[in-house]
Amino acid sequence: MAPLGAGGMGEVYRARDTRLERSVAIKVLSAEFADDASLKLRFEREARTISALSHPHICSLFDIGNHDGTDFLVMELLEGQTLADRLSSGPIPIADVLRLGGQIAEALAAAHRAGIVHRDLKPGNIMLTRSGAKLLDFGLAKSGGQLASHDATSAGTEQQPITERGAIIGTFQYMAPEQLEGSPADARTDIFALGAVLYEMATGVRAFTGKNRTSLIAAIVSGQPRAISELQPLTPQAFEQLVRACLEKDPDDRFQSARDVAMQLRWMAAGDASTRPQSGSKRERTGWITAAVLTTMLAAGAAYHIRTQPPSRAPLRFTITAPPGTNFARTAAISPDGRRLAFRADALDKPPMLYLRSLDSLVTQPIGGTESSSTVFWSPDGRHLGFIARGALKRLDTADGSVRTLLTGLSNLNGGATWNRAGVIVFSLVTEAPLYRISAEGGQHVPVTRFAKGDRVHCWPWFLPDGRHFLYTVLGVSGSSGIYAGALDSDLRKLIVPIGPLPDMTRAVYARGQLFYLRGRSLVAQEFDPKHLQLPGTALIIDDDIEITGPLRTPLSVSEDGTLVYRKAGSVAIDHLSMVDHSGREIAPVGKPGPHNSLRVSPDGTRILRAYDDPIASVWVYDSDRDTETRMTFERWAGLAAWVDNDSFVYSAVTDTPPNLFLKRPQGPPVRLTNSSAQHYIESVSPDGRFAIYTTEEARTGLDVYAVSLTPPHKPMPLLNSAAGEGSAHVSPDGRWLAYTSNESGTFQLYVTSFPQTGRKWQISPGRAEQPRWSRDGRELYYRDPATGMLMAVKIDAVREFRPGRPQPLFAIPSSLYDVASNGRFLIARPELNPDSPPLTVVVK
Repeated sequence: MAPLGAGGMGEVYRARDTRLERSVAIKVLSAEFADDASLKLRFEREARTISALSHPHICSLFDIGNHDGTDFLVMELLEGQTLADRLSSGPIPIADVLRLGGQIAEALAAAHRAGIVHRDLKPGNIMLTRSGAKLLDFGLAKSGGQLASHDATSAGTEQQPITERGAIIGTFQYMAPEQLEGSPADARTDIFALGAVLYEMATGVRAFTGKNRTSLIAAIVSGQPRAISELQPLTPQAFEQLVRACLEKDPDDRFQSARDVAMQLRWMAAGDASTRPQSGSKRERTGWITAAVLTTMLAAGAAYHIRTQPPSRAPLRFTITAPPGTNFARTAAISPDGRRLAFRADALDKPPMLYLRSLDSLVTQPIGGTESSSTVFWSPDGRHLGFIARGALKRLDTADGSVRTLLTGLSNLNGGATWNRAGVIVFSLVTEAPLYRISAEGGQHVPVTRFAKGDRVHCWPWFLPDGRHFLYTVLGVSGSSGIYAGALDSDLRKLIVPIGPLPDMTRAVYARGQLFYLRGRSLVAQEFDPKHLQLPGTALIIDDDIEITGPLRTPLSVSEDGTLVYRKAGSVAIDHLSMVDHSGREIAPVGKPGPHNSLRVSPDGTRILRAYDDPIASVWVYDSDRDTETRMTFERWAGLAAWVDNDSFVYSAVTDTPPNLFLKRPQGPPVRLTNSSAQHYIESVSPDGRFAIYTTEEARTGLDVYAVSLTPPHKPMPLLNSAAGEGSAHVSPDGRWLAYTSNESGTFQLYVTSFPQTGRKWQISPGRAEQPRWSRDGRELYYRDPATGMLMAVKIDAVREFRPGRPQPLFAIPSSLYDVASNGRFLIARPELNPDSPPLTVVVK
């Protein structure tokens, strides 16, 4: 079994039900409580409570048992994150609050119909899954109105909001006044907690706070939370009134059933909140009557405005799916008039290309001549599309489909471009270079931004309405990262929005007085003054769960009339893993599919480090003997990992800095190995366990290879830091040689040098190479040829001196994700289109 977490009474493990071939969660009563009869009774009561409930938004109970004196529950395994974890990154968009809140209310209504009061509703007991919200932990639930004899009324602590033995039943921040006063709890008690949860979902802050336990209790019993509209001005009034009714101090003044709350939330989500009657307290109903009278009195006076001003309407949201056999890549552009959408779609069996679709049509048309495109953007008149494909900047006439090349020799990465009415295109080279400008007719290109010290990338330019100023994103190795404003005719460089450590990278677009940009996992809108280049307003969340792995992977576009296009987080493809022999013949599939960043087989061949890319970049360990998987990292972002031994590994993660290195051992918290404003990506660990080898990027020398000791004082030392770019460094099993790739020839090829003191080097590959790996005996060196997709093998004779053989092809592998096991077999990833890849979202105002 793999540990998933722990609570007040027990631990939860991931396990495999071998009879029904399904993954499950097992909740075990902790050994320290095994002899406590009252807690065992509470544990059994939770089982009886859950077994009485069957609802799509309540975690299901499969079985209960006792093994060698240990009590356990077998429950539904839920993949996702708790609402508490989600709220740690900020408030939730109101559309999702209505949807998820309605599901939580429906779950409570089902429990109340069964005579069960939860009594501990809080974000930590709500799981967010792909199928929606799931209500957990009925350990404090009561049935039939009777309290268990062990429940006392002594206080807990605010600093540790969990339910402890001998504490008031529930968690302070979400407890109703009657709970704090020791009165019996009923369904209306859960409705108060639901109101507190809904408040926190909408605002990102708790409804009630206090400096200590006494002030917190006072706030709940007699205080009022700040109006939601003060914190989130676009919150519907009907929703705020619903939350206020849930949080009434007197239970008689609250909503009287969770079903009523669920119905209200469902009506609001459907857009009918303004026309439906509200149930709830007498004061609430009086408020609605008063509002109706005032509306009648004001009707005549408002008639003139109704005749002369167009009626306001809620934004219209809809999605567009990818053409059959493809998934959306991370580039899309809406035309200036908001009527047509150009986007790139990826397929596994052919090059990606651009497609065109009118928003008033169901037909999507491929655009010939745009194969292998990355950046796509519109001319101001909507007659032409600009794009970058195979390293060339091109323009396409949408009327006749003719394509004209403006510039060659560019990177094919998606760094963005923008086109103004004077016929000027500003575009990104992505690599260490400023933005450039070029005429839409072609010709010379010249720099248009200043590349300052510490800058790494200038990308995502966006012209402002005057056609002179533009926004762009700077990614740097220091505090220079942010959204800036520049100008065509000056060296203006004005910071508009600062960017924190990766992955909080962002990009911005502008329309109709609003700046739209990415902040963490959220898409936000903020009032922006393009004349004075200032942000006078407050950022408001439009949608959540947006791609967080960087602006080079995130489509975001807006038309002149404010039609917005973006894509939520989700992988284009997922990888199926398998072990193959030296001929490429599959021996066995491995684990479940997923979107991977890296794969590493443990020295003993029984475990695999899998760095997932979606939905939250994290490192997991797959145990092939038990067919179980355990999440090992919990930072904001964690990707790429390398084994130290069979139990320990080094990984790259984001905390208060961009990705740096951390050492994870079986016991104890992670140990920080590097602390830098530069990005550090782990490549390998020396076989003696002394050094972690990693790639970093410096403004002066580009990609470099460093080593850091795994023992204090963890001092980094450069290994390869020439003017060329070096990376993908792996130490040989005997610790004497370092294989790495370098672009000193103009393209990345494979080399070997001595280690730990680098010196003479040998060129291994005649052409392009990526992802070198050593055989476990050090007699062969492997790499992938990206031009052909072939896995290449090189015999190595290093008994007296290093002598490489001629590279020989083994078999084709579909991606660069692979590793070598101790038995000589290869772990490879075969990508397939992700059926759950999200569509494009369109918001029309």
